[in-house]
Amino acid sequence: MPKAPFAHRYLDAWNSHDPDQVLSFFYQDATYVDSGLNQQVQGNMVGNYVEQIIGLCPDINFEFLDGGMTSTGRAAVQWRATGSHLQRLCPNLPMLDVDTVCGLDYIVHDRGRLLSSHVYFDLLPNTEQQRQMRQANRQYQKSGLSSSELENYQQQLTLLMQQQQLYLNNDLTLPELAETLGLSTNHLSQVINGQFGYSFYELLNHFRAEKAKTLLKGFAATDKISMLDIAFESGFGSVSAFYRAFQQHVGITPLQFRKRYS
Repeated sequence: MPKAPFAHRYLDAWNSHDPDQVLSFFYQDATYVDSGLNQQVQGNMVGNYVEQIIGLCPDINFEFLDGGMTSTGRAAVQWRATGSHLQRLCPNLPMLDVDTVCGLDYIVHDRGRLLSSHVYFDLLPNTEQQRQMRQANRQYQKSGLSSSELENYQQQLTLLMQQQQLYLNNDLTLPELAETLGLSTNHLSQVINGQFGYSFYELLNHFRAEKAKTLLKGFAATDKISMLDIAFESGFGSVSAFYRAFQQHVGITPLQFRKRYS
């Protein structure tokens, strides 16, 4: 029988609930970064930390969703975790009784073992909550700019984003963008909510996702650029934010998108 891919075997080790099996995938001086509990451990402490995680959620089970190891030594492995105590692993999860959560491991590896693993949890609110919020925003924005003005500023904003790529600025604020367009913040919010159907940050992530699509197409046939590089080149502050926003706006993961053009 062929040997299972590395990412699958790594998650299977976690599903065994045996700290030694998990630890066997790491180099002795490896680093483990956990965004859920805001912890970072290295070397001998990795084993102790893995044992602590399994103890916090003894029935946790990981399901592989996407991703895999690459020849460049970097990979993003997406997974879905189920268990009865997931809140213990990530206190920032939006629901106290959550029994399913998605996330990813951003991995640096060498010759089949891990040099580091950065674990991220998907804290994105559910899509129904987002839909209700957008609908509410549209209701309060019905007064103000005329239809022709809304369309005009929509075109100006789109052109501004495409030509000047303001979305690459992680510190960009709504008032700064409003000043660039010569609008009040309320009127700019009306344009963004009413014409695009987004919040301010969703709009930025939309253009970032479009930039990422261009980069992924351009480098689809090569592994010379990592997903981390794609994320930063597109204006995202982290790989986890990149994966969440890309899947939200494009409908598939970055890895799935890249495979379409490879």
